[in-house]
Amino acid sequence: PAIRAGVSEEAWKKIESYGYYGYMYKDHTDPIWYAAAQVLIWRTVDPEADIYFTSTLNGNKTDKYDSYLEEIERLSKDGLKEASFNNKTIKLNLNEEYFFDREDFMPNSNAHLTIMGNTIKIDTSKKFSSKYEFRKINNTANELYLANNSQKTFKSNSIYSHVQTLNIEVTGGNINAKFSKDLKYYSNCSSRTKNIYGLYSDKDELLEKINADDLSFISKDLGYGKYYIKQMSHACNIKEDNTKYEVEINDNNEYPIANITLEEASKEIIINKSYGEFDTYKPEENAKFILNDDNTSLELITDVNGQAKITMGIGKYKLSQVSGLKNYTLVEDRTIDLSKVKEDTLTLDLKNNAIRKNIKVNLKDDLGNTLSNTKVCLYNSDNEEVACKISNSKGNITFKDMLLGDYTVISSNKDGYRIESNSFNVTLEDNDLTLIINYIKNKELDTKEDNKSSKEEIDNTNDIKEPEEDTKNNEKEIYVPDTMSFDYQYLIYPVISILFIIIRHDI
Repeated sequence: PAIRAGVSEEAWKKIESYGYYGYMYKDHTDPIWYAAAQVLIWRTVDPEADIYFTSTLNGNKTDKYDSYLEEIERLSKDGLKEASFNNKTIKLNLNEEYFFDREDFMPNSNAHLTIMGNTIKIDTSKKFSSKYEFRKINNTANELYLANNSQKTFKSNSIYSHVQTLNIEVTGGNINAKFSKDLKYYSNCSSRTKNIYGLYSDKDELLEKINADDLSFISKDLGYGKYYIKQMSHACNIKEDNTKYEVEINDNNEYPIANITLEEASKEIIINKSYGEFDTYKPEENAKFILNDDNTSLELITDVNGQAKITMGIGKYKLSQVSGLKNYTLVEDRTIDLSKVKEDTLTLDLKNNAIRKNIKVNLKDDLGNTLSNTKVCLYNSDNEEVACKISNSKGNITFKDMLLGDYTVISSNKDGYRIESNSFNVTLEDNDLTLIINYIKNKELDTKEDNKSSKEEIDNTNDIKEPEEDTKNNEKEIYVPDTMSFDYQYLIYPVISILFIIIRHDI
């Protein structure tokens, strides 16, 4: 500051520029450049003085070196111009490439800057905001005399007072993703696949992978711009999500938040239960089902429309019917794998048929002889004829596939035999039923009226075919008429092998 006394700011800039562009500036290696710069400095310090080059010591004035003076003057004039970036702000995005011409100025700091010749590259890998000063600076300093009548000197390697400023701001932010899971239904599926989302640029470039099971995520620093988050993979109990969750980082919001719900993958199971047969079915109310796996068991009961509904998470389950209408079959157990169901709803139309069993009849006389060609009929509880058959050569009749329930058994009269009661009631339940009907052989022929009746009975059987012999012995229960009350009693076979129905008759 002391040596600048009496020198204006403008004049000082010129003095610095003459020293900068004089000796050792680029190809200015000849000592004459030093002398030329010195002359220009003296002329600036004392404009009234007549300072010039002479041809020899104390010789005549010469213009031999005027070209040197003019070149330094030209460079100084251009060098004192403002840089195109002076007092400007360069605003960049993170990771955005940017270069600019330093215009022969040097920054006061190399932070975030890379100088490549006369070009400067800005490092935008991190957010920052800095103000830089740029000056004309040379690597070598010249020691120059400040005045022509003084031994005071100064060193010059820059135009220090000619400062240019530049603001550089690298902007950006972070994206915060928050995940929640909406899990309401039981699921037993298991998979190695995780719930992974991707963070993408608006040019569909994958920037980061996000593990949504962590429920929160903060991205790396990102520049201003538009981005989106999209599902890449999902666990078996989570729905596929094709939504693009768009987010934008800008001046107003450098830290946007994306809220994403992981929706549960589930299926509705609808059971339509009916009963009947021969293509005639009705809805079955109060049919009970169990849907279970190794860990849980859920009960379903059909409504008046024969329908039951339940929503389950993805998994494999067993469906079993545990109760239903009496005398009707239960549907077979089945495995339901909801991971293989493409639709949102699985509808099961379940039908069951009436339980049917066989009624076997064996006809014998009191001597143990089988009675063939004897007619036996079954009537239901509404007194409707169900079936009539004739015994085969072994005295057997099989009524196959009969509905469970109460029946009346009516056997025909047979010539030469008597039976106390031709009808009795039986109940067909869960197993095949075997009946033994015993006739008593007459010792004498009956009256003509009896003969006539017997003959008519036999004649009535001519249009019924004799069934094949039933060689299977599945007898489980025996029903016989009660000779005292005209009812029947139940006995377990084979405790009683032969029972007789005693018929009283006149001798």
